[in-house]
Amino acid sequence: MVQSVIHPGLIDPKKIIGNDAVIFGELLGWGARVAIDIYNDRRKNFLKDDVTDRAQQLDDISNRVLQSLNLPAALEALERPIGLPPSLLKKAEEVRLQSGPSRIEENIKNVQKLAHSDIDILNEAMDILDQEAEEDESFQAEHSVERLSSHEANKELIAKAERYRAILDQAAQSDELVRTKWDEWERNIVELTWDETQLEASIPSSVISFGQGPSSVGATPTQTHAHALRVLLESLDDLMRARDDLVRRATRLAELENITPRVLKAAAGIERWIEVQPSTFEDALEEELAKYDKFRIGIEDGEQRQETLLQSIQNLAKERNQQFLQSRRDDESVKEREHALQSLDLAYHMYKEIMRNLDEGLKFYNDFASVLTQFRDTCNEWVLMRRNEIHSLTQSFESLLLDSAPPSPSIEPAPPEPPSRPEQQAQSSARRDPRAVFDLPPPDSDEWETTVLPPAPAAPPAQTPARRTRKTRAVG
Repeated sequence: MVQSVIHPGLIDPKKIIGNDAVIFGELLGWGARVAIDIYNDRRKNFLKDDVTDRAQQLDDISNRVLQSLNLPAALEALERPIGLPPSLLKKAEEVRLQSGPSRIEENIKNVQKLAHSDIDILNEAMDILDQEAEEDESFQAEHSVERLSSHEANKELIAKAERYRAILDQAAQSDELVRTKWDEWERNIVELTWDETQLEASIPSSVISFGQGPSSVGATPTQTHAHALRVLLESLDDLMRARDDLVRRATRLAELENITPRVLKAAAGIERWIEVQPSTFEDALEEELAKYDKFRIGIEDGEQRQETLLQSIQNLAKERNQQFLQSRRDDESVKEREHALQSLDLAYHMYKEIMRNLDEGLKFYNDFASVLTQFRDTCNEWVLMRRNEIHSLTQSFESLLLDSAPPSPSIEPAPPEPPSRPEQQAQSSARRDPRAVFDLPPPDSDEWETTVLPPAPAAPPAQTPARRTRKTRAVG
């Protein structure tokens, strides 16, 4: 006997989906999908404004203050009269491992390529509008209708195109500034890619050091101030490294995060048959976004510590270190070494700035390409609407022309033919009605008549069968 086999999952669905799961629980409704998109946008803006951009702003502030004091190159020129400072070796190694100059050249080409692509998309959209304008002019010349001309109907599209053109022009100016930076600092950045021997040979050595002169016994004021300044600079470096670590951790957490299970769990607790709105998940979104508050707090704490350190460095370098500043002015070799170290340190910071500018340019042109593509599609849809309108108007004109056309002239009757002779009438009648001659009735028709034939002359008298003859049809 045949027995039906039922899948175990149908008998007990909990074996398949689990005790806490819901059938079709992975299917997201409109409200849940919008809530996820809202959360992703909030997280992206939060990280950009409060973490990444703020950290970069603080780094820029620190670098500007140090550059204005010619630090740390001035200090390193005195601390190490020969050789390369460890901090500079580390920076040079970073640029060398990243193939800094090659990356800059490649990114400059990529930025130019994307810029040209965006300009081409915008030009295509303008060509579409120009072609429609030509079609409209031809139609207006052939037909007198009350219809908005193209330059009036596409005002909004043209204004938007002009705004996009202005944005691209401004971006092109920014690209030119970045290329100017690269042209000015290319030689110094390339020097950072040299090996340690070449780089050390390019840096002049100073003649004096802290241990020379009559004050070499014991710690001199210059040594004391230089040591204090070195401690402050190292603390500032540690602070900047900790800030970079916060940015990396926040970015990594955002890349790995998936809020969909959290939204599904919240959606499962909502009563059935209730319309789910994005605002329904507001509490869940706030709880998930709160995970990133620690990174914002870390950036803010670092900002306060940085202000204190920079103020101490400025006070020490400007007020309490007059002997240290005087030692730099008295020896030309110290000044030359300081200038060389400062140039390489600035080259490193300029390399980081150029790479950051190029990354921003790549992101800008990629994002703007989608905006321009959507604008081009909008222009296509608008032109299609205008063409359909022309088609409808053309059909209306044709219908009006057919309705207003004059009636066709009437055909006059032909003059009567002269009377024909009876022979011609019979022939014409025979031609017109062949049945008058060839159409005979069937043998059993009543139209036939019986006629008695006369007897044959030589045969004996006998009764001859009757013969049926056709009745004479009435004429008429």
